[in-house]
Amino acid sequence: MTGGALAILRREWMLTRHRGANWAQPLVFFAVVVTAFVLGAEPEAPWLGEAAPAVIWVALLLALIVGSERAFRDDARSGFLQQLMRSPTPLPLLMFGKLLAQWLFTALPLLLVAPLAMVALQMKGEAIGVLVAALWVGSPALSMITGLGAALTASLPRAGLLLPLCVLPLSLPIIIFGSGAARAALHGLSASGPLYLLASVSLLCICGIPFACAAAAKLQPT
Repeated sequence: MTGGALAILRREWMLTRHRGANWAQPLVFFAVVVTAFVLGAEPEAPWLGEAAPAVIWVALLLALIVGSERAFRDDARSGFLQQLMRSPTPLPLLMFGKLLAQWLFTALPLLLVAPLAMVALQMKGEAIGVLVAALWVGSPALSMITGLGAALTASLPRAGLLLPLCVLPLSLPIIIFGSGAARAALHGLSASGPLYLLASVSLLCICGIPFACAAAAKLQPT
């Protein structure tokens, strides 16, 4: 059964390679959001380091929304979703393959450049390490949620504002816990509580959202 999910993963990798520079759009969007805050603040502004965790999380969320908009819409238009429903492999497992591919090819590059953004936003010391850990722990949940939003809006010509409206309410706990972990480290407090909560939310999303995406795929018009 896992062979079907691996086949989906290979297909998504091939599509990513053939899309050329489109794969870099989330990365560029993330850099633009962070750069706007850096250039808009006064040099050595004391509030920038405090606001940096929230800026990083919001920039990550917006970049994932940009990267996930076409994740299911192209497959719905080409009829690939209908083919997946006829596969002997359980549909939630195939959806997990698509969601895993989205994390690997969209979220992972953002996580790799995030430390540079933290330095640009004047974060220092242990807070950088805590925020990096929080991003790695919480990004699977954020990526899964944006994937669910893409699945729910796959039948629309353009998701427009509907995709962010679907994603933002579900993403708020992740942003709150992720930013809270870094702020706790900035003030010398333990960040283990928010990190455990992020891990729990990510695990819940990994277990549940593939089933929700499968249900959303079955609702698409044939």
